[in-house]
Amino acid sequence: MAHKDLREFTKALESGSDLITVDDEVDWDQELAGIGRLSCERDGPAFMFNNVKDYAGWRVLANPVSGWRRYAVALGLPASTPVREMYKIYAEREQNPIPPTLVNSSPCKDVIIPESDIDLFDLPVPMVHDGDGGRYLGTWDLVISKDRDSGWVNWGMYRFMIHDERHLTGYPRPNSHLGKMLLDGYAPAGEPMPIAIVIGADQPSHLSSTATFRIGGDEVELAGGLGERAVELVKCETSDLYVPASAEIVVEAEIYPDKIAQEGPYGEYPGYRSGEMGNSVCARVTAITHRKDPIFTIDTTGFMDSSAVTTSISGAIAIRRRLERYDIPVSEVYIPPESGVHMAIVSVRRGGPDIAQK
Repeated sequence: MAHKDLREFTKALESGSDLITVDDEVDWDQELAGIGRLSCERDGPAFMFNNVKDYAGWRVLANPVSGWRRYAVALGLPASTPVREMYKIYAEREQNPIPPTLVNSSPCKDVIIPESDIDLFDLPVPMVHDGDGGRYLGTWDLVISKDRDSGWVNWGMYRFMIHDERHLTGYPRPNSHLGKMLLDGYAPAGEPMPIAIVIGADQPSHLSSTATFRIGGDEVELAGGLGERAVELVKCETSDLYVPASAEIVVEAEIYPDKIAQEGPYGEYPGYRSGEMGNSVCARVTAITHRKDPIFTIDTTGFMDSSAVTTSISGAIAIRRRLERYDIPVSEVYIPPESGVHMAIVSVRRGGPDIAQK
């Protein structure tokens, strides 16, 4: 069974010598992210920064799930679990989803900041890379949205950059679940789209948000299956969305149907920046809630990408299931994290020349 929240998870990492705590002051402007990036490139530990310049009372955790060791711990397994065994366990748990439970209160609402008092620069949002367009709030998050017409709720991991004190700008691709919800539903109706950006939830919830999943799939039930426990959900302050009660921080917002703002570039997983600054969606923040002594989580994106293993497993399993539907005698499917989910290695059992025709 996986750990119920981020704090239990970090204790497990620390006990396994896979978390380094830094009490010396570090700068939010590239320094803490730079340390995390070097650790990723050397298959090193996660870092907890307890003393971030200008942000007393906040902590920043860099790369909570980077590499196979921490992925195993995120599933509640020993850090030494072989990759092939993790594939097997993930596939089994994926087939046993667990519905969530609703709660009326949660520590993620210890502090409630109304819209009138919001200043996004009060959060320890780092400048991750030299040359980034701004400070990115969403690098290891999960974004919750609801389809306007069907009511389907999607959990996904999307990047959002601070535009000013009360506005975010982001880049959900038009073919992403969030992008399709906006472009096919809310924008044509001229209605704002409520979202909730969740930071520092239980790790199975974050893993489910990165999963290769069909439209209409229920990521919260997948999170329950991956963690082998029901995810507790609590209602947002300014919308009817429900968020993991385990969250450290929740940023509630509405994406405008008809406004854009400048976003990017951002240092991406191949080790290069993603183009130039351009027009992207704009969101108005309506509330922020967080725990006391909150932990802000970040992903120091680059090569190796610190979260590449999360999409490696789910993507490989999705490919295998699809091939098996066409009677391909699949033996193994593996997506190397180094490929950024752009390459799959498929091994098939001997079955004659007609396999290639399928």
